Amino acid sequence: MFEELLLNFKVKRLIISLVIGIFALGIVTDYSTKVTTHISNSVFRFHILANSDLEADQNLKIMVRDDILEYLSPILSNAKSQNEAKNIVSNNIKNIQDLAKKSVKKHGYNYNVSVFTGNYKFPQKQYDNITLPKGNYNALRIVIGNGEGHNWWCVLYPQLCFVGSSNGNMPNKSKLKTTLTEDEYNMITSGNVNFKLKIVELFSRN
Repeated sequence: MFEELLLNFKVKRLIISLVIGIFALGIVTDYSTKVTTHISNSVFRFHILANSDLEADQNLKIMVRDDILEYLSPILSNAKSQNEAKNIVSNNIKNIQDLAKKSVKKHGYNYNVSVFTGNYKFPQKQYDNITLPKGNYNALRIVIGNGEGHNWWCVLYPQLCFVGSSNGNMPNKSKLKTTLTEDEYNMITSGNVNFKLKIVELFSRN
């Protein structure tokens, strides 16, 4: 009789643990989705694709990138939101394409250049000490030639591309504080892209 009661108790405890685990997982998943969506709706990214992985094509990609960033830096300096930055880029799309084509020719190549703005899928990406989760982001995309080489990413809004040296990927974390919530800012600057709730972490310790 006692053994049967003990078994029933263990079964009930297991069921309760499973229910709590499923519930907690649902909360984490929902929270993760909301946070990722808010982050993706708060930044505007830059994506440039090289013609190929040949060293010359990769070097060209960097030179075109630098010319584009030099043009975009002043016109985006006063953007107050992702939507405003996106509109500025969209209104200057022809200038950007013309500049990209001129840059390619200036460096001795005849590749076609395509320039778009849209919503694109990005993998999880680390910029020095900032980690952005994978997801769909609004972005300026430049495709050089066949666009089959390694890509390069950065963030146009907030202006993380324009901080530090000309390599364009030295982010100023303080620019994100006015764009993201405190929790989101702490997550992406600490590398905690799993977005765990503290209450769930407490459950996992017990």
